[in-house]
Amino acid sequence: MIARSIINGKEVKGKKFSFKGPWNDTINVELIDKRKAEKAFLTKSHSLDWTEIQNLFKNTARIVEKQKSMFVDAIMKESGKCRGLAEEEVEAAITRMNLVDKDIEALNPEFIDGRLFGSKRKALLLREPYGIASIITPFNYPLATGILMIVPALVAGNSVVLKPSLKTPLSSYLLVKAMLKAGFPKNAIHPIIGKSSEIGDIMLKGDVIGFTGSPHVGFSLMKKAPDKKYVMELGGKGNAIVLEDADLDKASNEIINGAFKFSGQRCDALARVIVVKKVKSKLLKLLKEKALSLKFATKRSKEGLCPLIDESAIERIKGLLEDAKLKGAKFVTKPKFKGRFVSPVIIDNVNPSMGVFWREVFGPVLSVITVENEKEAISIANKNNYALDSSVFTKDLNKGFEIAKQLNDGEVTINGRPSHGISMFPFGGNKLSGVGRVGIKYGVYEFSRLKTVVIN
Repeated sequence: MIARSIINGKEVKGKKFSFKGPWNDTINVELIDKRKAEKAFLTKSHSLDWTEIQNLFKNTARIVEKQKSMFVDAIMKESGKCRGLAEEEVEAAITRMNLVDKDIEALNPEFIDGRLFGSKRKALLLREPYGIASIITPFNYPLATGILMIVPALVAGNSVVLKPSLKTPLSSYLLVKAMLKAGFPKNAIHPIIGKSSEIGDIMLKGDVIGFTGSPHVGFSLMKKAPDKKYVMELGGKGNAIVLEDADLDKASNEIINGAFKFSGQRCDALARVIVVKKVKSKLLKLLKEKALSLKFATKRSKEGLCPLIDESAIERIKGLLEDAKLKGAKFVTKPKFKGRFVSPVIIDNVNPSMGVFWREVFGPVLSVITVENEKEAISIANKNNYALDSSVFTKDLNKGFEIAKQLNDGEVTINGRPSHGISMFPFGGNKLSGVGRVGIKYGVYEFSRLKTVVIN
């Protein structure tokens, strides 16, 4: 399989490029040049009606279901997921497309009667597309992350130019092929595959920019084109606040899953455990025991610790761990490196002098911070460059809700790990974690603009 750009329904040949994926598979692509990539921005919004959009996404879901093994193999090959996690991602994408009718509800016009304000005027509130939505996706969930933005962007009436990560282009290519086969018009979606250094800035030709990736890249895009509308998820540093009354067995299960699923290569990964001193030793014992039970996955595994995406990810983790060690961190579980695999690492005595306290690791590393009470826990949690997701573990749901309201994060989960899944609930971050929200129905609000029509 060779992944190519597709513009107006036609595959575009380019410079051949090959590299090795995390499982040592060869990935073959053809890179589009800047001149050809610009042609993707010549078409504006599409003219599909709501029923057509609904039917086309459901047709696409059926095609992806029939081709499920091909999509699963592509995701495994390019991202390093084991079979179980790749199957989970494909199922999430299928489910998300089948829920498109819920997104369409966001387009229902609203009516305001001026008599509420002593006026005879009335208004109709409509939502209209921006025109072209530029969508840039990351390596970690190459199919699901694209779907989460493609669906609302197209429902809102925009056409889409999709730039997948060059590390994971196969599943995006297959998705667009499936969409065109399902009957989407040729001008609705154009995937362009190339190096960011060569075609990255072209994505700024879009009228609304949907980006998932690093804060450095995200904010540089905003600086280059400040007049655009942005929907961005730029990473996270999730906290797990564990109070004295928490169910520690349940909390430890959720934290381990939240920290080490897909080896922590997730924006919603739990990265810091903030635990009240009274229950710290018991929680730490449970976390250590469960972390040590995790095994390196094989390509065919249903679950397990997956290889990291590339060597630079390994080097980043080694640097952060060495820094933490020099500054007094205690290793509860010692890191083991085997090729692109890293064993689960739990470090205690983490403090603000360490890079691991602040930086997104994007790997299987969990930091432990001890506090005296919930007030200190909230303060530490908010001492964070990111504000995407956090969790609170307590048997007192009223207390959990009150703490959630005081945290800076865009989403807080009580007694569970963060999980965006099919975007059942709107999610998105504050601070360095981004701008805007993605989720069923709420994503349509981000990819459309409000127009008020007043009747005198």
